[in-house]
Amino acid sequence: MKNVSAKLTSAFLAGATGLISFSGFSAPICASAADAYEYAIFPLRTMCVTQLAFEGSHNNSYHMDCSGKYEEYAAAPFTGRVVYTTENYGLVLFQSCEPVHYADGTLDYMTVIFMHCANTDELAEYRAAETVVPQGTDLIRCGGIGRDGEEEYVRHFDIGIYKGQIASPFDPPEAGGVYSRLGNIYPFEGFFVDPDRTVNIVNWGTLVNGHTLAKGDYSDWKSCWVSLKDADTVQAQPAKTYEQPAVSTTPAASSETVKSEAPPEKRMPEKPLVSVSSADEVVISYQDCENATYYNVRVYDSSSRQVAYCVGVCEDANPFNECRVFTDTSLSHVFAPGSYYVRVTAVNKADGTAVASDAVSFEVALPEYAGSGDLDGNTYVNAADVRLMTRCIGGNADLKQSGMIAADMNFDGIVNAADLSILKRNVLSQNQAA
Repeated sequence: MKNVSAKLTSAFLAGATGLISFSGFSAPICASAADAYEYAIFPLRTMCVTQLAFEGSHNNSYHMDCSGKYEEYAAAPFTGRVVYTTENYGLVLFQSCEPVHYADGTLDYMTVIFMHCANTDELAEYRAAETVVPQGTDLIRCGGIGRDGEEEYVRHFDIGIYKGQIASPFDPPEAGGVYSRLGNIYPFEGFFVDPDRTVNIVNWGTLVNGHTLAKGDYSDWKSCWVSLKDADTVQAQPAKTYEQPAVSTTPAASSETVKSEAPPEKRMPEKPLVSVSSADEVVISYQDCENATYYNVRVYDSSSRQVAYCVGVCEDANPFNECRVFTDTSLSHVFAPGSYYVRVTAVNKADGTAVASDAVSFEVALPEYAGSGDLDGNTYVNAADVRLMTRCIGGNADLKQSGMIAADMNFDGIVNAADLSILKRNVLSQNQAA
C-alpha cells in the first residue's frame, strides 16, 4: 500500500507571493500508485482562500471559504456519491465510494461538506439515483444560498471535510445538526493540490488583518498544502486498513455514471493595455484581450493604495471588491477629485487564469462648479438650492456626486450646516444686489 504522510509542507508553495502558475508541474491523479485508492484533490482550478477555519464567521468551524469569481463549479475531489442535500443553506454532502488518501497521510473514507450550493435540485436527483460521480467532474455550482434557499450571501465556495462517513448533518454527535460544525479536520489535511488541475494560486489562506482565530493554530496556510507530485515522498500515518479493491473507481452496475471530461487546456489571457482620458467624466479604455472571459476594473486611491472604486456593472455585491464583470472595453465614471491609478485584470473563467495590466495613474481636478452652491445643476443659485441642501442635510434628499461637490461650499469634504449657512448668505446677498 502506498505510503503517504502527515508532512504538511510542500516545496512548490514555498517562497512565492501573489499569483503563481503551476504550468511546469505534471502529476497524474493516482501518482505512480502502488494501490488503487484515489488521492483526494483540491476541487477548484484557482485557489483563492477568503476565510480560514476558525476565523471570523467560521469561529466554530474547520471549513474554509474560497472566492467564487474564478469559476462556476467545484469538481468532485474523488469518485463518490451525493449522500445528502437540502436547500437550507445549500448544504451538500459528497462521500467517497472507497477510502481515499488524505494529505495528512491517512487512508479513510472522506465526506466533503459544501455549503451555499446553487444546484441542490440537480444534486438531489444524483442522490436519488445513487449516481457515481467520477473524480474531477464539475459537481458543485457556486452560490450564496442561505436559509430556506434564499440567496443571502456573496457567491462563494464554503468547503469542509469530515474524515469518515456520515449520511446527514445529524450523524456526528459533536456537530448536533449545525452545518458549520460538520468538518473535523483542516482542508489542507485532506486535499492534495493537483498542479494539473489547480493551475493558479491567488491566496492559499492568510489571516485577514484585524481578524483573530477562535482556535489559535494555522493563521497562514501557505506551507500547509501538499502537492500531489509530492504524495509518494511522505510516510503513512496509523489509520484504518481496508481490503484492496479490485477496481476502486468502477460504479455499481445499477448506478448511473456521470461522464468525466478532461480539464480544459489552460488559456492565459493576454495582458490588457489600458488608457485613461478625462473631461466631465473619466473614461477608462482597454483592448479586447484574447482568451479573456471578463474584466475586473479597479480604481485605487494613490495615497492609501486601497480600492476606491469598482466601476461599471457588477454581477454580485461583494465586500472583497471581487466579482466585477465587464464585457465592454470602455467605461466612464464620475470620480471625486483626487489622485488615482487603475488596473484592469483580464480573466479566463474557464480555467481561472488571469493577467493584470500595468497601473495607469490619473488625476481628477475640482470642476468649475465645485463650491458654487448650484446643487440642482440648472446654472442658477437660488432658494431652490437652499431648500435642496436643507433636505439633504436632514436626510430627506439624495444628491448626485456633482451636486455634493457643488454643495461643499467651504471645500472641507463634508456637506453640513456650515455649508448651508454660506449658501444662505450668498443667496441673500444676490437678492439684495438685485
